[in-house]
Amino acid sequence: MTHSHLEVFLKRATRWSSVLLAVSTAGVVAVAGPADAAPAKYTHSQAKALLDKAGIRVSSSGNCSNVNNPRCTSLQGINRTTVSGLIRFKRISKCSNITVTGGTERGVHAKGPYGHEAGYKIDISRTPCVTGFVNKNFKRAGQRKDGTRLFRSMNKNVYADERSRNHWDILYYNGSA
Repeated sequence: MTHSHLEVFLKRATRWSSVLLAVSTAGVVAVAGPADAAPAKYTHSQAKALLDKAGIRVSSSGNCSNVNNPRCTSLQGINRTTVSGLIRFKRISKCSNITVTGGTERGVHAKGPYGHEAGYKIDISRTPCVTGFVNKNFKRAGQRKDGTRLFRSMNKNVYADERSRNHWDILYYNGSA
């Protein structure tokens, strides 16, 4: 690869969220694109500021945000796409009263690579507006073993209607609603 070709490649590569590029005197050795990169994360205060600005409330039964306290609602380490997905959901649903009741806190949620602790999931209060919008606009996607009804958005994110816990458990694979 010539020097000018490498410059063009690097300019294009800066558009990716994370790029690992190993270069030797022989040229490009390895390139890893965004599919190989870990998801970008927010601190609790960064995520909360964005949600506040969007008019989304964060509530905690323990009135705290400590990720290690199961009574707290923490957003520490939440994926940026999870936050942007929820903000987009609020915009398209036109639901004015959205409240986060569960985030990345440890010891409360089921574990897994796409779970709460990994930053992919968020819980919001179950309101008539949210429930009505999901039921009307998202496709029914079966149910979990515990009987929780699942809905899939057009962007493949999963909304679980946890009626017994009075909230929606939302899995954001991407930053769309």
